[in-house]
Amino acid sequence: MPSPRLEPAAAAAVAKSFLDLTSLVASDSARSGTFDDLAYQIGSDAYADLNGWHLFLKDMTAVPGGPKMHSLLADQIGTQILTTGRYDDRDVEDILKKVPVKLGSGKATVSLDSVLPNACVRDIQRACEEFERRM
Repeated sequence: MPSPRLEPAAAAAVAKSFLDLTSLVASDSARSGTFDDLAYQIGSDAYADLNGWHLFLKDMTAVPGGPKMHSLLADQIGTQILTTGRYDDRDVEDILKKVPVKLGSGKATVSLDSVLPNACVRDIQRACEEFERRM
């Protein structure tokens, strides 16, 4: 029995669908909003230091199964910069102090600011300054 064959147009559609799927799977899902570049920069540079272990913000979720921490920070900080029309280092520090991080399956909760090394806070601030300049 001969194997079924697709018409050329149908075969092209299947191939295009497959390529669309592979680009979706291979793409960085964090880079899909208004603040893509800011989120990418924050996620690449900043990490939480947990007893010597470095957990990058691009790998942290704000809530289980939810968006990544770097995207949420970029959305919050970027929106504030767009709304006020200015950037201030203290705004970033205030936001970081308000973001809760649960430790030990929720046994303790600390602020994101308290688990970020000072160098990482400065990296986030520098990324925000660059974002504001590009606006």
